[in-house]
Amino acid sequence: GVDEFKDITLISVYPNPTDAYLNLTIENQVIESLYFMLSDITGRQVLSQSINQTNTLIDLKPLLAGTYLLTVYNQKQTFKSFSIIKNN
Repeated sequence: GVDEFKDITLISVYPNPTDAYLNLTIENQVIESLYFMLSDITGRQVLSQSINQTNTLIDLKPLLAGTYLLTVYNQKQTFKSFSIIKNN
């Protein structure tokens, strides 16, 4: 593949699995127009938010235990997706 997003050096989430909070870390010189979307396994969006800093804390406590998909994107395309396991 062609690396169109050379400014983004690392996107990571931890801890995974988690029972409360998820840290989304993006090492990037410019974090403009980035968002994340969390959806359940049926594809239903459960949370969406803009990313304004290199480390974003995502509260998963209200969600039921299960598997979720976390997608980091901008208005043009998806950068990375993660499978997230939420425990009780």
